Amino acid sequence: MDYESKVDKLLSDDNTYERLCKDPTEKYKKELSVILNDLKSCGAIDFALKERLFPTECDVPKIYGLPKVHKTGVPLRPIVSSIGSVSYNSSRFLADILSSVVGKTPHHIKDTKQFVDFVSDLNIAPDELIVSYDVTALFTSVPVDNVIEAIRVRLEEDTSWTTRIYLNAKQVLRLLKFCLNTTYFVFRGQFFKQKHGAAMGGPVSPTTCNLFMEQFESLALESAPHPPRVWLRYVDDTFVVIKREHFSEFTEHINSQSDHIKFTCETEADGQLPFLDTLVKRSEDGSLRVSVYRKPTHTDQYLNFDSHHPLEHKLSVIRTLFHRADFAVTERKKSRMCSPRSRIVDTSVGHFTKLANRKNKLITLLRRMLTPNAKLISTCHMSREPVRNFAVCFSSMGFLPPLDPSPRCERIW
Repeated sequence: MDYESKVDKLLSDDNTYERLCKDPTEKYKKELSVILNDLKSCGAIDFALKERLFPTECDVPKIYGLPKVHKTGVPLRPIVSSIGSVSYNSSRFLADILSSVVGKTPHHIKDTKQFVDFVSDLNIAPDELIVSYDVTALFTSVPVDNVIEAIRVRLEEDTSWTTRIYLNAKQVLRLLKFCLNTTYFVFRGQFFKQKHGAAMGGPVSPTTCNLFMEQFESLALESAPHPPRVWLRYVDDTFVVIKREHFSEFTEHINSQSDHIKFTCETEADGQLPFLDTLVKRSEDGSLRVSVYRKPTHTDQYLNFDSHHPLEHKLSVIRTLFHRADFAVTERKKSRMCSPRSRIVDTSVGHFTKLANRKNKLITLLRRMLTPNAKLISTCHMSREPVRNFAVCFSSMGFLPPLDPSPRCERIW
């Protein structure tokens, strides 16, 4: 099945999408204009902010699919690009406001580092099970009315956001409801509207879904007959530690809380469980060890340094590998999977000849590589110019001292 056939199949789901007879952009512009004029007239926003939130020219949101190559049949993940759309600026404005009230629960995970720091101190009993739960299609499943109510409750409980703007909770919710209900897009000239949920790709969508899930999990855990000892959630992925005898009961419980929110689960296999980009391993003494997880479809291929990508993109690849090696690993091994710093990836990336464990080793390596007639250059099929660029990359990130561009240093750098 080709790409367009898969997108057509996604859009044929009448429970999620409906076809529109015409472009609703002008209609939504008028609605937004009324809202912003009302906010300005009561002094909630000034003229400059009104002009910033109201788009002078509007692009129609466009849908595309990201292939999930690690899944059977390579299904598509629908993404709606709303950049330049009628609600884009307002969504960004609301995302900034709501970001100050999200993540203030003991179950929230900000990133991989926070997760690793937490589980490193955990000890799992023999009668406990480690499980990961995943919400099926969270963004397109959340009921907008429930989302608005959950956010209303949070805005009333946590008033820290009021110091940043002059809007009250009712005005924020009015603008938010508009943004969540303008989930329309175009594909091959045909206009569609998403019936419920938040659009994948909308600036405010992750924050609103997070706030909804915070309320959902709070109610679900409080009402569970035997709640898990640990419940850590990153958006729609949750890491759980629960008694083996209560696992099935709890799974049925959380799947009965809403007609819209359903969970799939994966239990540990041979004492190991992938979660986010980590692989959590249970030791014999009950402690947990964490290493970097890569899906079976991972090919170890990254950006080639000689490719025509912006330098910042190439730098970000290096930063990511070093960051994962430093923060996503609690066990230090020499394997390719657990120690990205010591891996050799010269077949796919010219500037990743060797990610050394120590700064001085890296400096020595680069000096050898930049020395004329060095054997390492011919071995790795690298010219001196890409290697110099490699040194520039690491110097700009603080891994190396500043490079001296003078001719006398040509042999060293």
